[in-house]
Amino acid sequence: ARLLHHFRDRGQRVRILRELARVARGPVIVSIYLRWTLEGLRRRLRPKRPSSRWGLTVREVRRDAEEAGLRLDRVASLLPLVREQTFVRFMAARPCRGGCRRI
Repeated sequence: ARLLHHFRDRGQRVRILRELARVARGPVIVSIYLRWTLEGLRRRLRPKRPSSRWGLTVREVRRDAEEAGLRLDRVASLLPLVREQTFVRFMAARPCRGGCRRI
């Protein structure tokens, strides 16, 4: 779940989401770190140490998901506009018809 915020390269994020879409039998839930929150601003203005986290915007995540064949379904944060960590739920962009295996 805590993965996408470690990849600055959009191509890598799209490949990860594409693979998650391929193997998932239902929704795909990941956490991201939103760029424009109080915590995110504090991190950029007063860095304590180097971080591998890369803040994203919902627009970027939606664009990456659409390219990977997913549809952004829901965005949920425990403390909106305050905490960076946010959970995102994706669904398959196209409904499964006929040839899909269900277990």
